[in-house]
Amino acid sequence: MKPCAACGRSPRQKDDWESALSQGGYTPVDPTSTLAHSDARRASPVYQAIARKSLDSALADTQLRELLQLDFRAASPAAAEAVPDSAASIPESAPVARPTGVLLSNPFLRLGAGPRDRASSVRERASQCSEESGNALADVVLDPHRRLHAELRWLGDSTADEVRALIERTDGVAAGLDPIARVNLESEWLAREDPCSAATLAAAVLHADVAFAQPDLDALCERLNRARVAAGVAVHEDADLLAEAMEARVREAVSTFIALHDRLTPSALLESFALFCVAGRTPNAVVRSLVNHYRQFAEPVLVSEGDKVVALCRRGADHVRRGTPLAPGLVDRLAALLSLYHRVLSPIRHSGQGLGVARTLSRLMREAFEDLCEAAQSHADADTAAQLSGLQNRYFRSR
Repeated sequence: MKPCAACGRSPRQKDDWESALSQGGYTPVDPTSTLAHSDARRASPVYQAIARKSLDSALADTQLRELLQLDFRAASPAAAEAVPDSAASIPESAPVARPTGVLLSNPFLRLGAGPRDRASSVRERASQCSEESGNALADVVLDPHRRLHAELRWLGDSTADEVRALIERTDGVAAGLDPIARVNLESEWLAREDPCSAATLAAAVLHADVAFAQPDLDALCERLNRARVAAGVAVHEDADLLAEAMEARVREAVSTFIALHDRLTPSALLESFALFCVAGRTPNAVVRSLVNHYRQFAEPVLVSEGDKVVALCRRGADHVRRGTPLAPGLVDRLAALLSLYHRVLSPIRHSGQGLGVARTLSRLMREAFEDLCEAAQSHADADTAAQLSGLQNRYFRSR
């Protein structure tokens, strides 16, 4: 246990805890801390204080508010006016630059060429290209190894004119394309769409998850080589090089999807992750990577809101048992916190790597809320008890 900054002692008894908390020598709980640091959080006196009912009576409301940084409505009208009456909100992400698709920057499209165009045609297009880098683009297209990355980011054997026409389509239909080509086209559509639809983005994530799960590298190599033979370029024979290029394409797709999600509003972000997390029961590399990214966003929110629910329930139960009325709006505040908590948790509830994110907090919340409901049944008015019972049935007993 970390010693007290004021006295240097390691509190172990109840009197020691009360003395240490009253001296204020401990750092408040950081609302942005994550469950990756759960051991350190459990060792903090604030976490211990809200988890042990025997210490609740020793904590004054003002002290607990300061320690936990709660924006609750106090019992006095003056304090209620000083504290904003707003439900907890999901933090807005910083503005993120719009991602670029893989087609508009592809050497084939910039040269106006296709995978089957011969070297003479490519060189002629490079000489007529308005870009100063025309010859450099031609070198990429005609080099057997460097060409591979451009091929994996193209639409099969399509010509440049066909690709331009598909990019400009507004009906969103990618029929007739192989799975990888479909992902490339959908990424381009999403990069051009502003704002991006959560449902469309979730569908594209699932398509990419399937396309990159277990690609038939032999069939892919055969298709690429048919175009290379027609173009007069050396055929591809290195299976390991193709596998490495596919892994690079997966990482690039994940980066594109992350950038697109970071541009969404909080509500749309939750909707998109919930759609593909529930549908992707056996997630592959794409969904797993995106879920890990979502957890970086979700864990601080879950920890912060879960701690608030536990603290409010503990304090409320103690007040009710002492005959003190609950603070105005406390039940509504709990309802808002629980609603946000479960909305943020919902996308990863069905994910194998997401189940342990809030397990400890969920248990503490359940126990604290049950204690509050028991106290309200015996000591609070019937309306308050009924409201709390309804919240308990909605958020805890069904889970």
